[in-house]
Amino acid sequence: MFRLDDAVRAGMTPDQLRGRMYERIGRSVYRRRDTVIRPVDVYAAFSRSSPDTYLSHTSAALAWGIWLPPRIQPGFPIHLSRTGPDRTVPRQKNVIGHWSSAAPADVREIDGFRIASPALAWTQLAGSALGLEDLVVAGDALLQDPDGPPRAENVVGTNPLATTEELERLLQRRAGFRGRRLAMEALPLLRARADSRPESIVRQRLIRQGFPESEANPVLGFVEGRRIRPDLADRVHRIAVQYEGKQHNEEAQLGRDILRDADLERIGWISVRTDKAFFTPRGEQAFFDRLRAAYDKRGVIIGRVRRA
Repeated sequence: MFRLDDAVRAGMTPDQLRGRMYERIGRSVYRRRDTVIRPVDVYAAFSRSSPDTYLSHTSAALAWGIWLPPRIQPGFPIHLSRTGPDRTVPRQKNVIGHWSSAAPADVREIDGFRIASPALAWTQLAGSALGLEDLVVAGDALLQDPDGPPRAENVVGTNPLATTEELERLLQRRAGFRGRRLAMEALPLLRARADSRPESIVRQRLIRQGFPESEANPVLGFVEGRRIRPDLADRVHRIAVQYEGKQHNEEAQLGRDILRDADLERIGWISVRTDKAFFTPRGEQAFFDRLRAAYDKRGVIIGRVRRA
């Protein structure tokens, strides 16, 4: 991927650029058709193509590695925002343009391109792309611990991307933007230490179903030198919830899962597991039934709550 001025300096002709080998994907931005390019490089190229703009909304969120619904994937169109008194929006091929009232401090520069801060991107998601549950998931992604799972490849930034205090200050400064009410509703629901999007969703739905709130990824103790760290834990009733992602199907991980559950049992905990089946109506109901049974063993009756 390259810019037009770089091609000219390299001696390329307009006929070459119009040929089958190359494709213009944006203002002064070209790519070789036979090459695979990283999404973050595409974002950077488009931001640089309009120096008075910055990457924003879902494009910024994807670049930061914020957890988004599967329907939102890297690619075109790219969101670019501009600030200024005339309220003009960027207009070019493969771009959705926005005017923004963001302060200069809310825009970062990384590797030579400008991008909405993680906190600003989160407020933009509230106004354009996400409902409450997914906005809380995105907020949990901002608050991840540095010692959590490795960040995804080809994203920028390090954990934590933001703090709740930073989000609070931004919401106080940005009065009246579209989605502010939803962001204000989501803010007190955010929690640190979540390790994945599914884990964040499970935690939220537990609360909506009337279960006691669980703590994300606490260290409960050690057994024979092994650290016990369930995905979600209700310390009061000693019940742990485990979400088993794709990696848990690997033989080595299965062995670690068995040891983990045995360790939890040895210290008097009940472990309730779920996986991608949770995201089907039948699987979700079956999981909640198993969890209610675990609370029954503790003498706690959890009533059924209609799903929101």
